[in-house]
Amino acid sequence: MRNNLLLVASVVLLAFSITHVQASDCQPVNVSYLQSGLGDMNSDGIWVWDSHNYVKARVQGGGVGLLCTPELDLSGVDAVSLSFEHTHNYANNPSEDYTLWVTDNYLGTYEASQWTQLPITQYATNSDWNFVNATITVPLSDVGEKTVFCFRYTSTAEKNGTWELRNLHIVATCEGKVAPPVDLPDVGSGRLKVFVQNLQNYYITYNTGRGNYTREEFAEKTHKIMDAMLWADADIYAFCELEAQDIILRQLVDSINKQANITNYVYVADGINEAWDEQYNNNLKSGFIYRKDKVKTIGSSTGAYYSGYYSRTMRIQTFEELSTGEQFTLSMNHFKSKAGGAEDQGNSQRVTNATTLINNLPGKAKDEDILIVGDLNCEVGEEPLNLIENAGYVEQLLKYDANAYSYCYQGNGSLIDHVYANATMAAQITGAGVFHISSTCELANADYRYSDHDPYMVGINLGSHPTGCEQATATRTAIKRMQNGQLIIVRPDGTRYNVIGLRVE
Repeated sequence: MRNNLLLVASVVLLAFSITHVQASDCQPVNVSYLQSGLGDMNSDGIWVWDSHNYVKARVQGGGVGLLCTPELDLSGVDAVSLSFEHTHNYANNPSEDYTLWVTDNYLGTYEASQWTQLPITQYATNSDWNFVNATITVPLSDVGEKTVFCFRYTSTAEKNGTWELRNLHIVATCEGKVAPPVDLPDVGSGRLKVFVQNLQNYYITYNTGRGNYTREEFAEKTHKIMDAMLWADADIYAFCELEAQDIILRQLVDSINKQANITNYVYVADGINEAWDEQYNNNLKSGFIYRKDKVKTIGSSTGAYYSGYYSRTMRIQTFEELSTGEQFTLSMNHFKSKAGGAEDQGNSQRVTNATTLINNLPGKAKDEDILIVGDLNCEVGEEPLNLIENAGYVEQLLKYDANAYSYCYQGNGSLIDHVYANATMAAQITGAGVFHISSTCELANADYRYSDHDPYMVGINLGSHPTGCEQATATRTAIKRMQNGQLIIVRPDGTRYNVIGLRVE
């Protein structure tokens, strides 16, 4: 039932400038506010940001304070939820003094708009300062093309308590809009799917340099990343060009869980939290997200211990498939780019990347089936990739599509993102391909682009491993041998594979 309530404050009400966050064609919405400041939230001056990382309202002598979101287009969505953390003290009656309201048709001023109260599901004790979480399912009848949410603080001369808020999240999903604008790659019938991408400077807290997004730009980029993740429906996600802070993976996990309406996605903690570095040496990292109902991690996330450029972007993690107990090692990488400095210097750094990776993988992998992925910033035939191939790894994207490309420069596609597998891993891959959602070669997909690299996917059916007794008597490293003039990879259990991953007798 709609209450025709005009929110009247004890101060002069202003027609705040509203930022319009567009959910074009019912694109899922996932926005966050009150994490590091007022940001785009509109306050009449009573609500102020506190140095302890929350916003608070208090009026001596009594009054009303309003804190409102930007205007959101929530027309046509299938579900809307709102969550926040709050605490309060000395209120006369919290459920009456501290309330939440919504309008589906904001008319430019608070006085002109009609508002409906949303019940806050959880209040604090009103006798301490411990924050509690409130999550609210918003009726679809209360949202529309011009939706605004407002927190309303009220106090009296006799009772003027304090209300504090932080970490406001608004999520709207479009369950009926799941078809991607371009075809997903055919990765066969693998039980597990791995999704890999360079996210192009996905920063949330760095406020300078290449990751200097406005709140709207960051929200839009996040929405598009979530769309691609949901379309892919993968079991493991590996990303590079992430901000070198723990919060960035938490942001992605929080967003995908809310949009998928599940709690199964988790991220691999890596302990990396670096301050901004103008040389970009420490600003980037790689990371993993996975479905805990499908796989689990074996051991911790580790690096290849390269101390030069992009030192935190070469990550190694072993996963185990829960349904079978089978394992494989995933190595996510970002080699030095070609931009900036002399080309021979960049190539030398990529050679060091490749050499460090090859030398460290056998000792750090918890399982000998190894998949190397990432933005390696060079094409097949260049020296860094020659080193990887000479170590017994075969490029899988080109194996399944000889014309594969993942990056577009001046209208021409090139494959600088790669999937390399050693022989034992290649034998378990059902397919690999590129999802052309972001590269500029596909001009028709400009509305969905969020990175300068396309994501790519791998299908996997994990097979058998040596038994415990065999492991005790055999080395964990595959052996390279020549057979009839061809290079053969001999696995510890005695099985043999050629360089493209096919089993031979």
